[in-house]
Amino acid sequence: MLRKYLGREVTEVLGEYPFPVLKAQISQRVAFAECLNIGSTVLEAAPKSAASDEVRAVVEEILEAREETNHGRS
Repeated sequence: MLRKYLGREVTEVLGEYPFPVLKAQISQRVAFAECLNIGSTVLEAAPKSAASDEVRAVVEEILEAREETNHGRS
């Protein structure tokens, strides 16, 4: 419960700054530590895991924001 509260608090504080805050979040997961130990990423070692889902969500949101920013530019 403490982690959820802390995550919400961090999101609120970041919202006070003049840059966008992603809706997608990456949690502290054992899969990240395990992958670090084997020299891999969660996308490679555990592609169907919640950790991989979170990474994909962040990447997707960044790419969408980039597309919106570049929309109409040549």
